[in-house]
Amino acid sequence: MPISVAMKRQEADYIKALTAFSKPARGLCEVTWAGDEHYDYAWAADAEVWFGCMDLTEAAVFMLDMAEASLETHMRQKVAFLGLFDQVKRFIDARHDLRGSDLATLIVTVFQNGGTLSNNRRKRYAERVQPDVLDAIEDAVRRAMRGQALDDTEQD
Repeated sequence: MPISVAMKRQEADYIKALTAFSKPARGLCEVTWAGDEHYDYAWAADAEVWFGCMDLTEAAVFMLDMAEASLETHMRQKVAFLGLFDQVKRFIDARHDLRGSDLATLIVTVFQNGGTLSNNRRKRYAERVQPDVLDAIEDAVRRAMRGQALDDTEQD
């Protein structure tokens, strides 16, 4: 999950963190409209001191929390996929003779496509991979996605 998604999910906290910084900063600047799209800005005398020692703690803590949420979600998903990949690869390798790069691509493709292999992808591999092997990969990925064991005694 990207950090921006985590931030959107915590929008109220995001606004609070921004406001903790921006509200005091806005109080140090007087903006006067000068016509059309022209404005005049006048900073308070102590603005330079405030900017030199402003407290960004709330914003920094919020960003760290969002980075951790993003990383934790991403890492969990990645670890789950790698476990599925390894399980399917070992299962297929034990039963079929297939080039490793083809198998890896097919596992990823089936996973990304929700457990199915498109007809176009089947045609692309038709010369190198038998249809029953493509079916076996598709079935193994689908079963692994459902959390089922991949052994010969397990039936759908």
